[in-house]
Amino acid sequence: MRKVLVTVAGAFALAAASAANAAFIENPVNLAGPPTVSVNGNVINIGFVQDPLASGSVQSPTSFTGGFDINNTAAGNYTFDLTTSSPGITFTGGSITNLATMAVVNFLLGSSVSNPTPNTELGLPSTFFGIGDYRIAWTGQNTDSVGSDAGVVHITSVPAVPEPATWAMMLLGFGGIGFAMRRRRNPVLAQLA
Repeated sequence: MRKVLVTVAGAFALAAASAANAAFIENPVNLAGPPTVSVNGNVINIGFVQDPLASGSVQSPTSFTGGFDINNTAAGNYTFDLTTSSPGITFTGGSITNLATMAVVNFLLGSSVSNPTPNTELGLPSTFFGIGDYRIAWTGQNTDSVGSDAGVVHITSVPAVPEPATWAMMLLGFGGIGFAMRRRRNPVLAQLA
């Protein structure tokens, strides 16, 4: 009984473990230095600075690009959120490219609650990413005479939700284990004639 409980507890621990995992970050594009990485639960925060950017103005904005490569070591569903709070910086687009297959997933333009300026956030809802190398890239415009962009990429693992058929199969399995454990055979005693 104890072995079964330990096995079940181990299986649940593995299933609930955080899947957010970026092994390394390399090939920064137009960044002032290597991105900084911090992990908080199932969220990886990757901070970056682009400095200097060409100065611009509202009448004549300047364009910029940026990005870096990551290696995902745990397949799963992830959400991506790229934000900036630098004055005069707006994003015009962004994408994640699988470097093995060259498949591209584009970010959606939006605005964050904490920074309601339009187009200061790029997001990607829950999407499956396998193990491998990916390039995160973005484009934007600077309308400020001070050319600098600081931002953060938040990568969040989304726990997989089992389908109803999976739940039913799991419950049947637990029921079968319970039935087998309750069913005991009486020992057969030798009879002398």
